[in-house]
Amino acid sequence: MSGFALPDGSFHCRRCSERVADVFPHLRTMIALSKCALADRAALIAEREGVSLEAARDWLHHHADVACPERIGRCNACGGALRTWLATWCPHCRRNDVGAWLEWPRETA
Repeated sequence: MSGFALPDGSFHCRRCSERVADVFPHLRTMIALSKCALADRAALIAEREGVSLEAARDWLHHHADVACPERIGRCNACGGALRTWLATWCPHCRRNDVGAWLEWPRETA
């Protein structure tokens, strides 16, 4: 999968953390996309996969075109850029607790 599943079946994009629809085109659809005009790609996905046009555009934006802006996390200690927005370790100051600001509870050893 390409993100973190939510109860309604949608996902969070790993790159920008935006909620996106659960659309994963089949191989035959992907082959047809490579032969299709750019303007017609969303309509082709919607028709072949039985999803809405908006969900098809979402998939193209987040997965095929990777046009979504990258969300970058910052270290609480040194302010350096983390590798992803979900990172808990800073490659600059090597602190391991920089992800303490994340909303879900962490396990303690």
